Amino acid sequence: MGYQRHHAIVVTGWNVETTTSAHAQANRLGMSVSAIATSPMNQFHSFCVFPDGSNEGWRESDFGNECRDELIKFLNSNPGLDWVEIQYGDDQGETIITRRN
Repeated sequence: MGYQRHHAIVVTGWNVETTTSAHAQANRLGMSVSAIATSPMNQFHSFCVFPDGSNEGWRESDFGNECRDELIKFLNSNPGLDWVEIQYGDDQGETIITRRN
C-alpha cells in the first residue's frame, strides 16, 4: 500500500524556442503538462508539469520519478531555463522544494 506525495515542476524561460523545446520534451515523456503561458511583463514563458497521481512506492510512481529525472536532465542541459520541483500533499503534511537549478 502506498501513500500520497505530489511532485510538480514549474519551468520558466526567456527564450520561447528553448521553453517550447522543454515543453515538447515533457510531452514526449508522457507527462501531464500545462500550456505555455507568457508573462505580461518581460515576456517570460512558463509551464507546469503536474503530478503523476500515483501513490508512492507503486510502479506508476516509480515511472513518474524516472520521467521527472529525465526532464530535469534535459532542463539542466539547456541554458536559459529556470525550474523548481516541489513536493506537496504528503500524508505527513510535508511541503518542500526537492530540486531546483
